Amino acid sequence: MKTLLISSEKGGVGRTTIALNLAYALAKRGWRTSLVDLDPQGGVGRLLSPKVMQAPGLCQYALEGHPLPTLMYATRLKSLQVLPFGPSTPQERASMSVALGDGALLKQLLDELETSNDIVIFDAPSGFGPIVQGAYWNVDSVISPLRADPLTLRGIPQFLEQLAWIQEQREPLDIAGFIINMWDIQDPTSAEVVQEIQQSFPEPTLFRTMLPLDRQVMKAAAKGVPLGLLSRNLVPTASLFDQLAMECESKLSLIEKEPEDENFALVD
Repeated sequence: MKTLLISSEKGGVGRTTIALNLAYALAKRGWRTSLVDLDPQGGVGRLLSPKVMQAPGLCQYALEGHPLPTLMYATRLKSLQVLPFGPSTPQERASMSVALGDGALLKQLLDELETSNDIVIFDAPSGFGPIVQGAYWNVDSVISPLRADPLTLRGIPQFLEQLAWIQEQREPLDIAGFIINMWDIQDPTSAEVVQEIQQSFPEPTLFRTMLPLDRQVMKAAAKGVPLGLLSRNLVPTASLFDQLAMECESKLSLIEKEPEDENFALVD
C-alpha cells in the first residue's frame, strides 16, 4: 500500500480539489483508494456534500474510538472510499492536534487500511501544525501544489526548509513532486510565475501535468462531484487529472499485478 500526503505551506492553492480529483482518477484506473481528510475545516466534505461533511469521521475515530470500518464513507465508485474529518467543536479540534501530532494514531489507521487499499491519500490543512507533522511521520510521499501567483514563489524557500528538516528526522521522505495549479494562460503575470517555477525546480520534482484556472472546478464543487462526473461530455481539466494519475503511478511505483497467462486455442 502506498501513502500520499497533499501538503503545502500556503492556503488557497487547491490542495483539496487536487486530492479529491486525483483520488477519483486513481480509483477509476482500478486502484483501491481511500481519501482521508486531515483538515479540521472538513474540506473534502465541503466539496462533496453537506451529508458527507456532517458524517462521523476521523475525529470520532481519534477521540471517541469509533471502529474505522463504520466511518469509511462509500462512494458510487467501488474502488474509492472517503474518511471525512467529521463534525467537531473547537475544543475537539484542539484535542485532534494533540491526538494526531505524534503520528501514532495515524499509523494505527494506516495499519487498519493496509489490506483493503492500494493507496491512501491524505488531504492536509495548510502549514506545518501538529496534524500535518503527524502525517509526515507516516507517509511514503508528498505532493505540494504551487499556485501560479507571485505569493507562491515567496513561500517556496520556507516549505523546502521544512521538508529538509522532516527528512532529517525520519527515514527518507519521497518528494513525489510539485504541481503547478491555477495557472491562467491569459494572465502574463501567471505565465511568468510558471516560467520561474519551471526554471527553479529540476524536472523530476515538477509534475509535467499543469492544472489551469478553470471555472468548471468551481461548478463541480458546487454540485459536489469530481470533475470527471460533472458532465457526460468529458471536461478537459478532468482529463488532466487522468494524466496526473498516470504520473503518480510512475512516481509512487504503483505496480499493477500481471494477469496470469491463459492458453487457449484460436479455433476449436
